[in-house]
This record gives sequence, structure tokens and C-alpha cells, in this order.
Amino acid sequence: FPFLPLDSIWWDVRMYGYQPFWHRLYNPGTSVRRVMPYGVGALLLGLLLVSIRRPQAPPVPWSLWAFFISVVLVYGLSRILAFKLYVPNRHLQFPMSFFLIVAVSGAVWRLFCTVERPRFCARPLATAIGYALLMGVVVLGTADGLQGTANFNYSLFKKGKVFAWLRENTPERSLIAGHPTHIDALPLFAKRRAFVTTETTHPFYPTYYQEMKRRQIISLKAHYARDLQEIVSLLEPEGIDYFVFSRQRFYPDKLKSERYYAPLNILVDELTSYPADSYAYKQIPRELDLDKAPYQIFRDDQSAVIDIAKLKRFLEGAS
Repeated sequence: FPFLPLDSIWWDVRMYGYQPFWHRLYNPGTSVRRVMPYGVGALLLGLLLVSIRRPQAPPVPWSLWAFFISVVLVYGLSRILAFKLYVPNRHLQFPMSFFLIVAVSGAVWRLFCTVERPRFCARPLATAIGYALLMGVVVLGTADGLQGTANFNYSLFKKGKVFAWLRENTPERSLIAGHPTHIDALPLFAKRRAFVTTETTHPFYPTYYQEMKRRQIISLKAHYARDLQEIVSLLEPEGIDYFVFSRQRFYPDKLKSERYYAPLNILVDELTSYPADSYAYKQIPRELDLDKAPYQIFRDDQSAVIDIAKLKRFLEGAS
């Protein structure tokens, strides 16, 4: 699973626990990046101490503190029981955002306004200053907004033209396999069924995961098969119509550096241990030639697509 090994608790807290104030996709500068987690942590500790000293009128209601405790407990359990409770850092990323937005903005109001008349602020200037300071901290931490791709890091042509081509040139009910990571975006952009992808191999449900793991093994063995007949033998029983090779993964340096997550890392290490010229992929012509290789129906710098039915007929004719 791509989230293994788990990051440390401190890393998770620093990266995902303070998102209304700071997040890895913001670029406020090195000094702010280093100080902000400690500053927000100190702010929460201060609010807790004030709440304890003023139990009858705490700036952060005890119901919110109970929510905070539940966040901590569920996050801890999600690490112990990984991955029965989804990905651990998600239990910080979203609940802590809700907590901080409500708790801190509410605390400013409750600190500067009268408890007896909560709808009317007795000290509007003080409250305005409080919110201005709060806004300043948020602006300081978020700088000028999301940086780079802003987490929208996948586009239609990130893997070349293969997804657009598959959408336009294959039947809607086609079942397509390939290197699981290379075809991650196939269902989204090609609008076709994927046999298995890295993104869909979630371990949260054991029976589902066992099937996805089985499909991953088949896909990886087909991708790094040593002869074309092996590809047909692996994929035809699964009803797979097309297979997508990740061309760059067959470069000699890429084969040596190829890594995969446990427990399939052992299989991938074995599959990629052979000389670059020994793979079935290397038997496919380097140029699209329907006379020499009618089974190869698409090729660009990143991908090569083969039609499994045509490949079977080609091999039968050759024999």
C-alpha cells in the first residue's frame, strides 16, 4: 500500500494537523514553516489553560474539547489498526481543520465579548483587533495561496496521449490492464474499466484487497513477461481486451531503480532483475506497424497498447 511505511506521528501532526494555518502546499517561507506548528500548538495549549481556569465560561466549549480528544483517540487507533480505519493522516487532516476553524474563531469572540449577552459584543474594537490578529496569522501561514499544482497534479496528457486515444478508439465496455501505477488515471480520463490500478488497491476491506492484490500480481507479471505468449496466458482468462505498457519502465536504469510497495516489492524486484532486452515488450516493434505487428494498436513516448485478441491470433498464425 503506498502509505507504508507510516510517517512518524510528529510528521503527521506537523503536515496535516494545522491546515487552516499552514499546509505543505503553502509556501510562507522557511522561518514561518518552522515556527507555525509550534505557534499553533502553543495557542491551543493557551486556550486549554484558559478554559480550565474559566470552567463556567471557557473560550472553547467543552464539547469542542471532547471532539478534539476523539480526534486524538481515533488517529491513535488508526495507526494501531492500520488500515482498518482508513489512512491515519486523514483523521488529522479533516477533523483538525474543523476543530481549529470553529475553536479558534469562536474563542476570539468568547474572549472579547460578554457571556451574558453573546449576540452583542460589548467590546467591538477589541473583538475586531482579535480577528485582525487571527487573520494575520492565517495570511502569514498561507502566504499567497496554494503553490505549484495545488494538488491538482494529474492532467489528461500527463502520461502522453494514451488515455485520450483509448477513449476515442476502444469500445465503452472494454477492460484494460497495464502497469497498475501507469494506468491510475485510466478510469477518469479514458472512461474505461481498469482491471486494477495502484489507486484502487485499498486494503481497508480484506476480501476486496485480496482480489485487488491478485489482479496486481497478474498485471505486473504481464507487464514484465519474458515472452508474448505468457502475456496472452495471463490476461485472456481475465477477459482483458487491451494492455498498456509503461515504456520508460523498460529503460535499463529504470529497471534497476524500479520500486513497489510491500508486499509486492519482492515480486517487482524479481521481475525487474533481468536484462532489459529479455522482456516480451522488447519483441514489439519500435514503430507502429500494423503489417508486422497488428496487435500493437497505439504507441507514443510513454505508452504502448496491445490488443490481446489480435496478439493471440498473431501468435497462432506465427506457430
